[in-house]
Amino acid sequence: MEGYSLMKMTNFDSDNERLFKKISDLLLSSGYYRVRLTNLLPFDKILGGLAWGISATCYPLEIDLWLAYSEYATMGLKLQVAEGVCSALKEMKCPRLLQPHQITGLDFGVLLPVVEWLMTKVEEARTIMGDTLRNYAEFVYKKFYKPEELVVVYRMEESSNDQKTNSIADEDETKQLEEEVNQKRKELETLKEKKDKAEKFFKGMRSTVEALEAEKEEIEEQINEIQNTEKEEAKEEQEIVIKANEVEEVKEEIRKFKEDCKVKHDYYIETINTIKSSIEDKDKLAAIEKIETQHQKEMAKIELLEHALGERKRNLKRIEKEIDAIPGKFELQQYQKQLIYLSIQTSVTLVDTRYYYEMYNYMTEVKELYKSELNNLENITKGMDGVKNNKTLQSLLESIIKANNSLEGMIIKEQKLLQQSEENSQNISIKLQEISRKETEFYELVKKFEDEISLNEKIEAKIQELQFKKSQQMIREDN
Repeated sequence: MEGYSLMKMTNFDSDNERLFKKISDLLLSSGYYRVRLTNLLPFDKILGGLAWGISATCYPLEIDLWLAYSEYATMGLKLQVAEGVCSALKEMKCPRLLQPHQITGLDFGVLLPVVEWLMTKVEEARTIMGDTLRNYAEFVYKKFYKPEELVVVYRMEESSNDQKTNSIADEDETKQLEEEVNQKRKELETLKEKKDKAEKFFKGMRSTVEALEAEKEEIEEQINEIQNTEKEEAKEEQEIVIKANEVEEVKEEIRKFKEDCKVKHDYYIETINTIKSSIEDKDKLAAIEKIETQHQKEMAKIELLEHALGERKRNLKRIEKEIDAIPGKFELQQYQKQLIYLSIQTSVTLVDTRYYYEMYNYMTEVKELYKSELNNLENITKGMDGVKNNKTLQSLLESIIKANNSLEGMIIKEQKLLQQSEENSQNISIKLQEISRKETEFYELVKKFEDEISLNEKIEAKIQELQFKKSQQMIREDN
């Protein structure tokens, strides 16, 4: 509904009014005079100007141009025109990317550079067309009008014919002149044939060059897409390598810690066995029991540390899964574009559907009104034929007054419905403002909640790091 309401806007703030005036001046200076029509909406002027500019550059549009100029086209048809304009600008290598929702939303900041670029293309196309027409005119002139040298030869031929009648002695010279004329004509025909062949060859080469340029543009587009995809894949691979290196470092730390624990365990076992073998009195047995108690405590600490390491491994696996589940920037942009497009399509379809329902109800009421009027007129006509006395005339007048009262009742009913519709419209606008305010508050609360979550995660990470350092410090103190 937001895009549809923007399409119906006629009043803007100072900045948008300035940008819209600049766009209108550009279109008017290039020859699009429909911007002077006061009954057209700004959306229709902008859309029609873009479609006219593309057609003026001799670029083929995929939609009918009359849809952009029709004042009775539906919103769906206008959206189709906007989509065709955007696709045509993309194929024409416009440096600014334009989306259909930016046209329907009257985003003048984006539309102004696109219109400026398109008007420069229109001027270039007109220059090229003028040069082409000039060359064609010169070609036609040279084709249908004789050069000066042929006129001279023709005059020489006439003079030789005159001389032939005057003197027999000039016969040889006349024949020679005729041969020269025939030779010149043959040379002229040969030159014409060569010229036709050269023009055909030039046309074929020009079509070949155009095809090669189109193929080159397609290849460049594919190369750019591949390069963008490779850059995104390289970034993702770099992130994966960093995470994999972190996991490998943690695994290496766990392995070293296990080896250290194993060495200490072997040392304690060897010490216990050595002490047991050299037992000779009860004091040594007490020392051995003390050592065994200390050994059991160390083993309990080792189990706790192994449990902590296992918990950390599980956390790392969970984090890796969460990272893999997060969509990339390109996917989020695609989702956003699709959601905006579907929202606009849904809004337009809803508006059209409501319009059809209202029109159907209105036409049904008009039909009923005409039907009742027709019945009343038929009754009056029949009554007029049978009026013979004052009683029948009185009954006829009563029926007419009754029909008039029923019509007045219907008018009052329609006025009440109109007033109720206006009140509903005001209530809906108030609710819309309230919903917009709540939506803003909701986004602010979501932002605060996300900040609190990130702060909580940082605090939890610091707590786990401190616990790990504390356990390591306890191990060192025991050693």
